[in-house]
Amino acid sequence: MSNEITEVLRFHAGRYPDMRPCDAVKLLYQNEFGSGHMLPDEPVCVRRISTERHGLPSGGYPSEPVGNGLARLYLQEANRLCLSSRSVGRMFRAASLRESGSRTAFVEKLWILRRMTEEGQLPFAKEELDEYLRGYIADGCPAVSHSETYRERYAPAYRLIPERLVRLLPVVSRVDGLLSTQGRAVVVLDGRCASGKSSAAELLAPLWNAPVVHMDDFFLPKSLRTPERLAEPGGNVHYERFREEVVLPLSEDRPFSYRVFSCRTGDYSGTREIPRSEVVIVEGAYSLHPYFGSYEDAAFFFDINPEEQLRRIRRRDGEQALAAFRDRWIPMENRYIREYRIDSAERID
Repeated sequence: MSNEITEVLRFHAGRYPDMRPCDAVKLLYQNEFGSGHMLPDEPVCVRRISTERHGLPSGGYPSEPVGNGLARLYLQEANRLCLSSRSVGRMFRAASLRESGSRTAFVEKLWILRRMTEEGQLPFAKEELDEYLRGYIADGCPAVSHSETYRERYAPAYRLIPERLVRLLPVVSRVDGLLSTQGRAVVVLDGRCASGKSSAAELLAPLWNAPVVHMDDFFLPKSLRTPERLAEPGGNVHYERFREEVVLPLSEDRPFSYRVFSCRTGDYSGTREIPRSEVVIVEGAYSLHPYFGSYEDAAFFFDINPEEQLRRIRRRDGEQALAAFRDRWIPMENRYIREYRIDSAERID
C-alpha cells in the first residue's frame, strides 16, 4: 500500500503544485472509499454529467490515477473523445458500486501523507497539514471538497472510473460515435492471448448492456483437426460454424443462439442466447478471420509484449499449460496475425 500511495501523492503534487492539505486528503479519501457516498440513481447521474460538461473549455488534463484501481476521468477529456454522458455515468457508477474501504486503512494513508509532508515531498508545510488533520479527524474523517485555491487554479471537473477502463476509452469513444450515427454496433476485440480481451469485454459490456460472444466457444472439434486444417492460418477455429451461427444473424440484426464448444470435454456443452441489442461484443483470437467478411462496425487489436504474455499465462494457467501455449498455441496465433495483418486494426496496448 505504502508504495502506491507514495507514487500517487507524488504524481498529484507534481501536476498540481498549488494543492492544499484538503486536496491531498480528498485524493486519499477517493483512493480508499471511491465516491459511493455521492452516487445518485442513473438518470440523475447522467443529467448532472451532461449539465456539468456543457460549456467546459477545451484542453485540460486527461485521465489520471487515484490508486486502488481508480482513476479520475476529466469531463474535458470526455468531450474530446465524444463519450456519451450515459457511458461516463455508467463508468462512474461502476467505480462507485465497488466495496467501500475501511477507516483503519484510510488513517494509515493519512500518516503516509504526514510523513511525506514532513520530508518536504508535498507543496505545503507540515504545520499546515497537522492543523488541518486535527480538525478533520475530530470531525470523523468525512468526505471533503477541493480547496478554493485548487478550484480556482485547476477548475476540476471529473468523475472517478475504474482504472482498467482508461486504456479502453478509445473503444468507448468509437462505439458511442457509432451509436449516435447508426444506432447499433458490432464490436470485435481480437489480439494475442492473455492481452486482456476477455477482461475488456467484461468491463465494456455493462456500458451498453451488450451481450458478449466468446471465440473460445468456437474452437475446432477433434474430428475436424486434420493436419491440413491446422496448417491453415486461423484453421484451429471452427470458422464455418461461427459464420453460420453468429455472423449471419448479426448481419440481419436479429437475436440468435449458438452452440458452446467445451475444450475440456471436447464436445458441445449447451447454447448461449444472444438477444438483439444496440451493441454486441465479439471477443477472442481469430474473431477477425477474413472468412467472416466485414461483419464488424469497429475492430480492435489487443497487443502485449512476449515476456508479459508468458508471465500472465503462467499465473493464469500454470506451468504445464504454459508449455502448450508457448510451443503450439502462440505460434499458431502469431501466424494468423501475420498472414491476415490482424494487427492493422486499431491497437489497444
